[in-house]
Amino acid sequence: MKYICFSVVLFFIIPLHIQAQQWSEYFVVPEMFGCISDSREAAEQNARGLQKVIDYAISKGVTLVSSRNKKYYIDQGLVITGGLDINLGSATIVATDTMKMLTINNGKARQWAGTLRSFRLDMNGKANYGIYCENAIKLRITDGEIVNIKKTVSVCIWAKAMSFSWTTSIFMAHTLSLQAS
Repeated sequence: MKYICFSVVLFFIIPLHIQAQQWSEYFVVPEMFGCISDSREAAEQNARGLQKVIDYAISKGVTLVSSRNKKYYIDQGLVITGGLDINLGSATIVATDTMKMLTINNGKARQWAGTLRSFRLDMNGKANYGIYCENAIKLRITDGEIVNIKKTVSVCIWAKAMSFSWTTSIFMAHTLSLQAS
């Protein structure tokens, strides 16, 4: 009888559970939340959609991913308030107005703020900050690019009370500003 019960569990119940798993339980993409690639006119919609996908990914513990060569225009900055793994696949986020493009505010001591991988921030000569680490204690930034930094008092990465690791590379075009206080 034990073997029959074990066989039923092994051959029928476990495969049903595995099939019920959905890819959205592991990662999400900006388009799931209304983002439109390559449309400057969609800047407001993209900012709202990207903020929603960031909040969702944090709450569900899933990875935020995007496809290569996507370009998302935003008209307001994005805020990360918890641990998040982002792999944008070299997609570009483009600022269309003055803003802090990406604010990381985890605010919890000794808690991992996440990883920002394979990204490209285009400050478009407008944004004041590329990455603004307001309160992120532990953050990994890898394979990133920050371009079109305006010539006047612009900061690519601003960090307050944090430790972060640079793995592989980050490229900043026009000016290089790294400020920590």
